[in-house]
Amino acid sequence: TENDAPVVMLRHEIAVDTAGAGYHRGGSGVVRDCVWLQPAHHYAMPLRYRVPSGFGVNGGGDGETGGVWLWPPAEPVAQRPVDEDAYRDAVPVTGHLDPVTNAPSRDGAYVWFGREPLWRTQPLAMLRYLSNGGGGFGDPLAREPERVVRDVRDGFVSVAGAERDYGVVVLGDPDEDPEGLVVDHEATARLRAERREGR
Repeated sequence: TENDAPVVMLRHEIAVDTAGAGYHRGGSGVVRDCVWLQPAHHYAMPLRYRVPSGFGVNGGGDGETGGVWLWPPAEPVAQRPVDEDAYRDAVPVTGHLDPVTNAPSRDGAYVWFGREPLWRTQPLAMLRYLSNGGGGFGDPLAREPERVVRDVRDGFVSVAGAERDYGVVVLGDPDEDPEGLVVDHEATARLRAERREGR
């Protein structure tokens, strides 16, 4: 891409907690940040962000919807985080977004990309594309805890997401010591039993 266009790719990576939960986890969304080095006109037509394109099957959860954002030029050029606060100063292009933070939100209002026929950017503006996640297949509470802790280690699922979506309590720090992560089997069994009773 950098050979063919006046653009620098700052990020191209898996987006944590975007895959639909399931016995077989769905595919994760991908976040891509690119900085444009010259003035540009972008014809955006990201139709797939209105509804989840990766729906869950047989008890699996839907994948998260993505979005597109634009940040005005800034120096020095630096990566922006992917947390909720990162979107506050972005111009939302499209997606289901929180009306206050502009962050992706399943319950947010849909922002239509076509309200601008062309999105104009100045040098050093940054565009972020977050693709939709795929849907899961099967009951997420049946996914083996060892597979869930591996998902946390590999950055597909957060520690909080493991507990929320799979009922698996993971102990440790995936950033500082990914190989040291362990499952709290007693807490996991208790949490999963409570979730099954609550269905």
